[in-house]
Amino acid sequence: LIERRRRGLPPGVAQPALGFAAMIAASFAALSAQHDPGHMPLLAGMTQPPDVAEEARVDRAVIALHAEHPALGRVLAADSVVSLDPLGYRRDETFWSGESGPVDTVLSFAGDRDAVAAAIARSALDRRYAVIGTPLRVASDRDLTANPGLGALLDPERDGR
Repeated sequence: LIERRRRGLPPGVAQPALGFAAMIAASFAALSAQHDPGHMPLLAGMTQPPDVAEEARVDRAVIALHAEHPALGRVLAADSVVSLDPLGYRRDETFWSGESGPVDTVLSFAGDRDAVAAAIARSALDRRYAVIGTPLRVASDRDLTANPGLGALLDPERDGR
């Protein structure tokens, strides 16, 4: 490289490009051992986005959760939920603040497992809800089906998961 600069030759782009391509290819070598707690199929996750109707249902649910936030008590929201309404949650209402004490309601997406399950168990939340037509999940110590802003969106999960 120094010799090329002395001669006034333009630096080659092939070697850095090939190095970068090799690095990217190597990152896929251990794909089966990658951390994937949600067991998301990689190709399907990148090529099959959710349909517009599901996105609209998720948007409506996020708006309703924001509006009914005070009725949920002390909330803990998974990063996936916070990413859809970043100004709707204080830092201490997220997993970013580290392990928290007991909460009244945990908000997550199906597939958010480890920390969410620990928070639900730690808080002994016995009511579990699926937001109809979405992968959103709500665990609470409150009966949210009677809530005027959320009740119509929630389906109590019968199997407790």
